[in-house]
Amino acid sequence: MKTKRIISFILTILCLSALFIPTASAVTQNAVIDTTKTGSLTVYKYEMDDVSLATSRGTGESSDSSNVPQSASPLADVTFRIKKVADVSSTYYKPDGVTLPTPAQAASMNAIATYTQTTNASGIATFSNLPLGIYLVQEGTGPSQITGKVADFVVSIPMTSEDGESWNYDVKVYPKNKTSYTTITVDKSDYSDGSAIAGAKFTLQKYYNSTWTDVETNITTGASGTVTPSTKLAYGGNYRLIETYAPDGYILDHTNNTTPFYIDYDGHTCDATNHTVLDAQNPYTVAITNSKPAMEKFIDKSEGQGTDLVKQTTVNHTSGDDFDYYVVKVTTPNVDMKTLSKFTVTDTIKNCLGGSVAVVKMTNSEGTSIVSSKGPGGYSSGVQNNGGDWIVTVDFCTEDNSVFTKNSDYYIYIKCKIYTAADTTVKNKATLTYTQDTAEETNDTMDSDETSFGVGGYEAKKVDENNAALAGAEFKLYATLADANAGTNALTAFDANTGRFTTTFASASNGLIRIRDIYYGDDIMNDSQDYYLVETKAPSNDYNLLSTPIKITVTRGSGSLSNTNTVIKNVKKTTLPLTGGNGAFIWTIIGIVCVGAAASVFVLSKKSSKKDKKSA
Repeated sequence: MKTKRIISFILTILCLSALFIPTASAVTQNAVIDTTKTGSLTVYKYEMDDVSLATSRGTGESSDSSNVPQSASPLADVTFRIKKVADVSSTYYKPDGVTLPTPAQAASMNAIATYTQTTNASGIATFSNLPLGIYLVQEGTGPSQITGKVADFVVSIPMTSEDGESWNYDVKVYPKNKTSYTTITVDKSDYSDGSAIAGAKFTLQKYYNSTWTDVETNITTGASGTVTPSTKLAYGGNYRLIETYAPDGYILDHTNNTTPFYIDYDGHTCDATNHTVLDAQNPYTVAITNSKPAMEKFIDKSEGQGTDLVKQTTVNHTSGDDFDYYVVKVTTPNVDMKTLSKFTVTDTIKNCLGGSVAVVKMTNSEGTSIVSSKGPGGYSSGVQNNGGDWIVTVDFCTEDNSVFTKNSDYYIYIKCKIYTAADTTVKNKATLTYTQDTAEETNDTMDSDETSFGVGGYEAKKVDENNAALAGAEFKLYATLADANAGTNALTAFDANTGRFTTTFASASNGLIRIRDIYYGDDIMNDSQDYYLVETKAPSNDYNLLSTPIKITVTRGSGSLSNTNTVIKNVKKTTLPLTGGNGAFIWTIIGIVCVGAAASVFVLSKKSSKKDKKSA
């Protein structure tokens, strides 16, 4: 019994519910417009490459969504303006009513009310609680990729349903725009030599509604220095690339790391201001360069040579006060030096006489001296001894008053006296420390090419014609045959016999001439260097000088003087008649005796003649 009552109650509820369904449906199905209601217009905005694919006629109902082509995509940020031009009245919908106005006619009619909405991320713009009436719908501003707006159209709120049996108060429309997109290639290369830069990172931004908005981040160049962002770029759009990371020692200039560009309606990348194509050969490419500093180091013979620097292969010590000059050439990166917090050259100099090391000047490429720490914006330097090595530090000013400019050459002159009497290869290089990223204070370092010079020696033996040692012969050393023949520019080297630097080298009692500290080149790959010995004094008066220079070759490993066995022979002079002393006296006596003998013969012959006459 109880069960029957429950079933009866449920059936009663269902019957009562059924009564309300026809009532609600009758409101919708009613053929008479309910002027007490409000309506709505919902715009579903789409973009398509080919709008000719959209062929289905709109009905104003939600069922139209099934006819949207698959190639269509929701389009955000499109503004629609609707203008109410007339009230709903029997004028339009009676048997003798007038036709709804055309868009052109509606455009010329006075507005009763206007409403504006912009499509959201789903491409939807909804006009709710609209007073019933006739509206002109116009598409306003939108994304730049829209190459053709939807034509104005008129809509009635409400409008007759698709089946013609009722009024649709919530009208839905699905307009579609033809849009065009392109892709770009980011090409990252070195400012100086055009080599590819891999690992550079960018953020892509689009300018719309007066705001720059990120559309893609962490765009990273590959091994070829290029990358194609996955984002499609709209025709007629303004974009910019912001470099966020510079790899491999390249410096990120946060004051100038943004590259703006414009996409024209051919899809080409153009200048952001005048819209001219950036690169006619590569119209879809945005080329961006970056730079890092460069450094070179070598020996220069004289500070007086200015910036006409010659990498010399020998160091010519013409006197005890003659200094050598290490020259460090630094090329600043193509960024504002004021964006860096550090730019320091450190040089460790080996094989030099203590206390002779100093930074004497810095010049620019024109030879103009850069002010030191005593002046504004220049450089400061210091020299420190560290276990026999001399540490030279040069700090470039990177403050707001810095006089250093980007992409410029500067020359640091370090005075020293390079010295070694041993057989060795003297190696030296400078290190540059600088900030790569001023936002993160990340330091990078780079080394100059290694400046090297080989130091060897030579040993020769002075002998007579019987290979007996001759002492006291003197020689000078020359770098070229021309200097040897002219007797000019004699070289200073280390005399192992006397233990001092000199330009004159004498044979010892064992006949040996032993020379060290002879430079055979500033390139460690050079294995030898030719020099010329000229005898300037014979061993004694009994010997002749050598008539021509002697070519010698200084080789790697020759500083020990164990592998040179050149023998230089001297021969005695020829014997000439004596010009004084006992020898001349003897010949005088002989002459007198001869004259006396001749006189005696003459006298005796006279006497004999007289006797013969008397006898006759």
